[in-house]
Parts: sequence; structure tokens; C-alpha cells
Amino acid sequence: MAQRANVLRAYRELIDLAKRLPSGQRDASIQEAQKVMRANRDENDPVKQNDMLKELVAKVSFLRMTTPKTYRDRRTRHGSVTYVIRDGVLVESQGKAESRVADGTMTMEEARVRNQQLIKRQHFGRTPPDVRKFF
Repeated sequence: MAQRANVLRAYRELIDLAKRLPSGQRDASIQEAQKVMRANRDENDPVKQNDMLKELVAKVSFLRMTTPKTYRDRRTRHGSVTYVIRDGVLVESQGKAESRVADGTMTMEEARVRNQQLIKRQHFGRTPPDVRKFF
């Protein structure tokens, strides 16, 4: 029964990914997937079933790499949620971009000081090595 659940999970993901393909490839890909699944649904040999599952997972993996990600994939499919701290309270939300020099809200000198603070933090409070002497 676990094998059936794995096959159905992979098949559903294959169909979801195929729906994101360009319209010319979408219908052909979905029809091919349905045809292959229907042709192999009565297979009883566990070795062949396992091989077909591996092939299905390989197709899903390829489509995952070649199709664009959606907002739903990033948030709900893997159960991940983004949390940020606002006013000392942990809330579920997206972070807001801080002001930058390009916005004109931070001067170049402030940006340089901030950069030095971050570099010092990266080196655990010690003064970072002078990399200019290597070049």
C-alpha cells in the first residue's frame, strides 16, 4: 500500500509540474503521463513497479529543475513559513527591505560604517585581516 501512495504522490506532482509548462508542451506532457500510468496500473511484479517508480521520480525531478517555481511551492508544499520579529514579537510575515544608499535614505559614510560593523561581526569581534596586502 505504501508503494501505491508513493506512486500517486509522484504522479500528482508530475501533473502539477506539467501544468506549468508552455501551452504547446503542457497538453502533450499530461496526456503522455496519463497514458503511461494507465498502461502500467495492472503491473504486479514488484521489481518492475520499483523501476517504474524510479523512472517517474526521475521525470518529476527533471520537471522540478526546468519549470519555474510558484509562490505555493515556496510556502506550502514543504511546510515552511517565514517568521520575522516586529516590535519584539515573533510574527508570521515577510521581511521588509532596509534602507540603502541607493534609496538616498542612507549616506555613503553611514553605509561604510555599517559595512565595517558587519565585517567585524563576521570575524567574531576581531579586526578582520587586511586583504589588500595579498594583492
